[in-house]
Amino acid sequence: MATAKKTAAKTSSAKPKTTTTKKTPAKTTTAKKAVARKTPVSRKQKKAEYESFQLATETEDFMTVRLNRQTVYWLILGVISIAFAWYTMSLTMSINDLYDQIDQIRAQDDSIVIPQEKVTE
Repeated sequence: MATAKKTAAKTSSAKPKTTTTKKTPAKTTTAKKAVARKTPVSRKQKKAEYESFQLATETEDFMTVRLNRQTVYWLILGVISIAFAWYTMSLTMSINDLYDQIDQIRAQDDSIVIPQEKVTE
């Protein structure tokens, strides 16, 4: 009896019962694909898309001088940079003048001879 229980337990655990149910196939609808219609594009727009990596032709000479917004920006930037350089140079010169005055005062202090009293014994 003990062996019969073991075999029954082994067979039931070794072969689990599986139940399968048939699934209905999913409904597939065949939707008509919408045809994408392109709007008419002029030849210039088509050309511009394909010419993005080509060199542009020169429209005006490189050395022409003309007053425009960029010229004004560069003039303002140049004036600001020159003013800043002038300011830093003036500060440097004034600091150097202070150092020179300090050196002159020290030199005068060093040149003063202090008479020493003779010690008599």
